[in-house]
Amino acid sequence: MDRDEQTQADSSSDIIGRMIKLIASQKDAYFKSQQRDETDLNDDQKRTIVQNLFDTNKTIFLHHYGKYLDKDDLQNLESLWTDEKSDLYIQIKDLKERCRHKQSAIKNRRYQALQKLLRDGSYFSNSEMQSRNPYLFEQMIGQYMSSDERKRLQNSCYELNYNNTNFSSFLMEQIRNIHLKCKYMVDENIEGQEEVEDEDESEEDNDEPEQLNSNVCKISNENKKVLEKEFRDQMIENFLSGKDSEFFDYKTVDENEDYDMSEEFERDQEDKYFAEEE
Repeated sequence: MDRDEQTQADSSSDIIGRMIKLIASQKDAYFKSQQRDETDLNDDQKRTIVQNLFDTNKTIFLHHYGKYLDKDDLQNLESLWTDEKSDLYIQIKDLKERCRHKQSAIKNRRYQALQKLLRDGSYFSNSEMQSRNPYLFEQMIGQYMSSDERKRLQNSCYELNYNNTNFSSFLMEQIRNIHLKCKYMVDENIEGQEEVEDEDESEEDNDEPEQLNSNVCKISNENKKVLEKEFRDQMIENFLSGKDSEFFDYKTVDENEDYDMSEEFERDQEDKYFAEEE
């Protein structure tokens, strides 16, 4: 085997290995029948079962586990099996089409969920967005807030998260603020490390972390509104792209067909409106 063939074989092995690891991590995937008193399969056992099925019968492998593969996985498999007349190639084409429809449905469902959150909930309030990304909040909004604006933000947090402003609520808010500051400092250090790589060594002495809200920067109200909108738009994009998994259970949306009905209802309402206009 020459070097190019070896490189291609290694690449194929990596692709298949990542794919099998992904499938083995799926909680609802079926691996083998087990008796009630049997010990649950561990990750290595699951990977071995999936690998053996892949090696012995790729058609059944795709039938069982194809639904767990995304478009990139399927594209990689398609590149391994280039015979366009083969059953495997046709099977992958079908899975890619299903994947496309699934991704389209998820995109629409998340958009519907977004509209509901914007309309009914507190998910996109400043205090909640600050909790999810304190570093970005501070860079785009916090550093320009006055002390009165800070107090109003804290008061709004009390109203959202606590029934009253008693001492226990005060302590919980202090804990939340400590968490925000710690997360801010971690994100700031990561950002700082990336910037240091492009700086001269003579600047290394000026690396003390900036204190959260140590000085209020002055900008016009118009610019503040622009930054607030950009921050909100970024947080909306994070939600739609699935980056809020630490804070939001996407399964309640991605696997919920009720959101499809909601989208259809709105479309019917729009059609009805334009029909009446005509």
